[in-house]
Amino acid sequence: MIPPAGLANMPSLGDSVFNDRGWRNPLRGEHVDRSRWEAYRIGPASSRVLSSVRLLEDGMFEVTSGEGFARVSDPQAAFELAAGWAIAKLPD
Repeated sequence: MIPPAGLANMPSLGDSVFNDRGWRNPLRGEHVDRSRWEAYRIGPASSRVLSSVRLLEDGMFEVTSGEGFARVSDPQAAFELAAGWAIAKLPD
């Protein structure tokens, strides 16, 4: 996983004894999409995307999670928002 320009470290998705969550660049066909990042959690049979960030052509970041949607110009703020939304979807 390669973070976007302007972001030194990906935000934490919280601690887990199972090490079952993280960030990834998704596959699109046979290629890795370097303009999109997903916060995910691995389950018993598959993984689940909790939130995603997409770099748009105008340099803005589109952050989504379920019904949540935002356009953010600052990469740090975009990924912090996505991490917060992802953590809110995790079981207690």
